Amino acid sequence: MRILLVCDSSLEKDSLEHLLREHGHMLVANILPSDNFPVIAKASRPGAIVVYIRHQTKKLFGQLRQLNDLYPCPVVVFAKKSNDIFARDSVKAGISSYIVNGFAPERFKTIIDIAVARFEETKGLKDELSRTREALSDRKLIEQAKKILISQKGISEDEAYRTLRRMALHQNVKMSQMAKNIVRFTEALAAPMPS
Repeated sequence: MRILLVCDSSLEKDSLEHLLREHGHMLVANILPSDNFPVIAKASRPGAIVVYIRHQTKKLFGQLRQLNDLYPCPVVVFAKKSNDIFARDSVKAGISSYIVNGFAPERFKTIIDIAVARFEETKGLKDELSRTREALSDRKLIEQAKKILISQKGISEDEAYRTLRRMALHQNVKMSQMAKNIVRFTEALAAPMPS
């Protein structure tokens, strides 16, 4: 896997690079936390990011939140020490794994593997939630469009559904898009004319 290493310790940098290569990972870059790593990650597109920090800062967690927006990917943070605020910040920042008090070489591969699996699981749940929300939104639009057709044409709910479906097929669009068009058009007609 392609890994972006973000490390603020020259002492640990070599050990981490060695461990990553030993476990078959390719190092994309080795940068400092002060570098703009969300932009670097978006450009280099690593499979995961490994962060080693001795000193946590609000700027670091700001960058991790920005990373989650710009280029979501598994992030493993190894911290020398922690506190309650940074532990909460790590969750908000979308960190897949947050390990305090350094890293143990014998657990390194497992930590990376679990972080990647956790990220994929969370991503799957977010994608499913997004699809469910979209389906509910589409359903709501279809119901609105059916009510408009029922009101304007004096037809039954079943006939309104069939009419909406025929219109969508005729224009080669999804039913939800056809429903959105009907709702927008009706709203535009109902809007007061500018004087």
